[in-house]
Amino acid sequence: MLATVVLGITSALLLVFFTINGNKNNNSQILKKEALNIQKTISESFNYSNKINSYIGKQIAEHNAKDLEFILNTFKKAEQIQNKNTQLLSWSSFDWVDPNNLQLVNSKIGIRKNPPNMSARQYCQKSPNNPWTLQVSFPVLGDPSESWVVPAATGVTDKNGRYLGAVVVGFNISELSTMVEQRLNDPISFVVLDEDMNLIIQSSDNELEESKSFYKKIDKSFFSEKSSFLKKEITVSNVNYSFYQKFDNYPYIVLTGFNKAFLKKEFNSSIMPIIIGFSSITLFFLIILSYLFKTRILILMNRERKLIKSLRDTNISKTKLIRAASHDLKNYIFGISGLSKLILQDKKKSEIETNEDLKMIEEISNQTEELMGFVEDLLDTNQNDSGEFILGKMQSCDIANLCERMVILNKNFALGNHITLEAINSSKKHDSQIKCDVRRIKQVLNNLISNSIKYSPAETKVVIETSYIKESDEICISVSDSGIGMTEQEIIMALSGDGEQIDKSALEKEIDSHGIGMPIIKKLVELHKGRMKIESKKGFGTKIKIYFKVDRSKKEDLNNDKTNNQNLTNLFKSKSVLLAEDNPVGKKINTHLLRRMGFKVKHVENGQEILEELDKNHYDLVFMDINMPILNGFETAKIIREGVKFKKFKNTNIPIFAITADKPELSKLKYYGIDVVVDKPFSEKEILDVILEYVKVD
Repeated sequence: MLATVVLGITSALLLVFFTINGNKNNNSQILKKEALNIQKTISESFNYSNKINSYIGKQIAEHNAKDLEFILNTFKKAEQIQNKNTQLLSWSSFDWVDPNNLQLVNSKIGIRKNPPNMSARQYCQKSPNNPWTLQVSFPVLGDPSESWVVPAATGVTDKNGRYLGAVVVGFNISELSTMVEQRLNDPISFVVLDEDMNLIIQSSDNELEESKSFYKKIDKSFFSEKSSFLKKEITVSNVNYSFYQKFDNYPYIVLTGFNKAFLKKEFNSSIMPIIIGFSSITLFFLIILSYLFKTRILILMNRERKLIKSLRDTNISKTKLIRAASHDLKNYIFGISGLSKLILQDKKKSEIETNEDLKMIEEISNQTEELMGFVEDLLDTNQNDSGEFILGKMQSCDIANLCERMVILNKNFALGNHITLEAINSSKKHDSQIKCDVRRIKQVLNNLISNSIKYSPAETKVVIETSYIKESDEICISVSDSGIGMTEQEIIMALSGDGEQIDKSALEKEIDSHGIGMPIIKKLVELHKGRMKIESKKGFGTKIKIYFKVDRSKKEDLNNDKTNNQNLTNLFKSKSVLLAEDNPVGKKINTHLLRRMGFKVKHVENGQEILEELDKNHYDLVFMDINMPILNGFETAKIIREGVKFKKFKNTNIPIFAITADKPELSKLKYYGIDVVVDKPFSEKEILDVILEYVKVD
């Protein structure tokens, strides 16, 4: 009897559970789908507006950016586009803002006699550095529309890349909200926030005045991923927001959720009939069960809480240790690498080759570079924890030369397996240049070569060949062997990470492999915009081909004569740099590099001293460590950009370079106003390349 009753109660509870869970999963899918729908709707409107702005901008650039009558007439013609595309556009006028941030023309008012200064708008800072893309600002009261709008601008440049000004529109917030709501397929609530948590638009069941200041208090760390469900719901008025989605090309976040009244109605219609039907008997037996198991459940819950807390504390400690170790290790490696390079700086190659001491110092320099790659592999917690890969610094690389070097590095491994290893290059030097993360490409090549050696029987050959494909302008790297080969099904298994299950008995030797190498190789090749092809037949070997586009970009190198030892010190002979570095070795290395380029170098210890020195003397560049005492690099940069704490200093756009052993997110750099982050260790050439982008050569 009791067993029958318990079974009935269990069935009822399971029915309730699956009903609730099914509704919850369905609601979750709705929130995700509509968040993407909102992002698509707004992005579509912004992108289409950018096309119109760019069309106008190109006419202005080709005609004359100073001909205000022409610009006004062009604006009036373009306004007809808005009337035909009301389903996409929500603005009503155009502005022309010149390089001095003055609004010279408005399509409704005409040519402005007393042009207002628009410097407070965010697009004035963003557009010169990101021309021909739409840059949005925080909401303002429009002029002359007198409605709340989101100002957005498309920067315009001439054929030489000189910034001419910006074509500006104002997206009417009310119309933009209506447009989004009309495109929704399900009854949800939403808000769209910018990167500073300013409210952009919201659904009609929200109340602007009550919620306007609320979003400023939200911790931005809640939105660490591209999209996700919030760990803790955000409640505003009668709405619970539980999902967020970041925009791809604009600094916006959309929150989606359900109105409490909607959830209550849904609950009453789907769950309440079941609950009412079984409530009496369930309550009775729950009382009995709670009495019998209360003590046991409390013990288990207490153990679980302690275990969760212990795991959380362990994970936090591990993360802190890894970050601290990464930072300190990179600093030590930077010191060793920098000092060894200073010693070798002005030595000739022949002198190094004949002097044993110099030769050993050169080897120390080479070993520190290899050690840095090892440290980055070892301490990249993002990759270790999530299996996701990110690329580091992209630079030009001779892939044929790199293949030959990787063959040399794998020679001993091949000999130990009685395999002949050979490199063949049929490409010309100018056809074998690719843009890549060299460390990652080394990882790909090393994995392919070592796999071919491991899966080949003794007394066979492994060949690494580079060839140029003229039709597609690609360089092809093929690694071929005479090993056990794979069937089509086994190729699929290898690419999906199940390579460990492939039959390797034909080798008659033990293979140390977990089968995860091929998915990693494929992922890294795709991150480089390349492609991979596997040709294999069981018993007849394997050939793996990877293709990369040839890098045809030719950067100006100042005719390659301004970067040699003789002329280097004349590049910036009239320029001065403010260097903040509290590490003695780092100070010595950085000071030496900057003075070799001709800079007058003034050294300070921390961020507070940077602010004081900028207010006293003129500098063309700020070069500072991120981790400084008193004021760190982020805090210092933000104060410089705001400019309110200075008495004399006015150049708030001064280039700010930061040195760090960590890799902060791009959004964080933009938020604090840091132009460039230079990762330790770095070479003189790397520093020179980025300085040339911001400081004019004498």
